Amino acid sequence: MKVPEERPSQQQRLSKLIVTNVWDQTYQVLKERILARHFGANEKLLIPELAEQLGVSRTPIRDALNRLEMEGLVRTVSKVGTFVNPVLEDNVNDIMDSRLMIDCWTIDRLSAMEEDQLASQFGALDEIIQQASDSFSGGKAGNVDLELQSSLDLRFHLELVRMSGNSKNVEIYKSLMNYRYLNLGVPHVTPDMAKQAFRQHLAIYDALRARRFAAAKSAVTAHLAYSKQNILNVIIESGGEI
Repeated sequence: MKVPEERPSQQQRLSKLIVTNVWDQTYQVLKERILARHFGANEKLLIPELAEQLGVSRTPIRDALNRLEMEGLVRTVSKVGTFVNPVLEDNVNDIMDSRLMIDCWTIDRLSAMEEDQLASQFGALDEIIQQASDSFSGGKAGNVDLELQSSLDLRFHLELVRMSGNSKNVEIYKSLMNYRYLNLGVPHVTPDMAKQAFRQHLAIYDALRARRFAAAKSAVTAHLAYSKQNILNVIIESGGEI
């Protein structure tokens, strides 16, 4: 088996943790950095260096890496070390297929609700749509807060799934949405792309509000196809993996 090359780290230094539960915090910080690609694909994660940067012992680092390996985000090569797993085209296709399946199932569940019951579910989604709209209308032309829009994108999709009443699907969907980070960042995402994603969210929202469930499914399908292509473009531009 080919041993991955050690690549020089280009990520920013991590801040020391000031928390009581260092085990979960260590895991969460490393996971977020991997998903945001502060660590590159196939980069070796050096346990002593990570422990020093976070201000923890090596034991929480090892525990976090074990958990991340079970999630498929890293891999351990015996007597060599732990490396960040790359994301390939097949990974993205599988993730987006799973998201579409859950979204369409969610819309079917919503379509079975009485009109008053469905209307009562929209409170949080109303706020998310309004916040996104205010963000675009309040800023200067071309000046879009991409991190805010990414956060609202996550909240929109999780809230949509939550409206179905299935908490387990929310957990599954949240793990699938981790990969939204992979196409976040200049020059991969532009303000126009963020605005287009919001318009697609609005189409989904408006269709559900009007109880046009077939239109909502079509809007979800178009939105996920658009998001998938954006990520695939990044993979292609990066030589086949990120």
